[in-house]
Amino acid sequence: FKLKQFYILLKFFKNKEVCVMGLIKKGERNLEIAKILDTQEFLKMSNLQKEHLCSTIINRLYYGVYLIGKGKLLQKDSTLKEEDFLGHGTLNQINNQNLNPNSKHLWIRLMQYYPKAICVRGVKLREIREMYDYRSDDMNKALQDLQSAKNIAQDLAKQLKELQ
Repeated sequence: FKLKQFYILLKFFKNKEVCVMGLIKKGERNLEIAKILDTQEFLKMSNLQKEHLCSTIINRLYYGVYLIGKGKLLQKDSTLKEEDFLGHGTLNQINNQNLNPNSKHLWIRLMQYYPKAICVRGVKLREIREMYDYRSDDMNKALQDLQSAKNIAQDLAKQLKELQ
């Protein structure tokens, strides 16, 4: 009987690790897509101005970091499954130290396990993404915000992958 329980638990943890690695790989793939979209070769091929691609590139950057973060959270939180919906949270929630262990926001739940600074950067990247997806038609700052988003995403992805 105990051996059967052991094999069930082993299968559960192996499946969970496969899910975690899958999320992290999907995140890395999104970061690679962002790099491709940001190349001169892609710009020439698409005949688009770079300002018009900023929203799409920033989206891929954020989604890549989000998936890596979700993978890290799955490693730490046994109550979550890959298909569970996790929103994003806000800086206000993070600054108020809203550490609800049942929060439906990725960056807030991650703060239970990892440094607040990492979660703040995740939310800041999400805010840049939202600005270009939903609010801004002003492309004057798009290239500057894209550079900022790339820096945040690169550092954040590296930090998240190094977390234990």
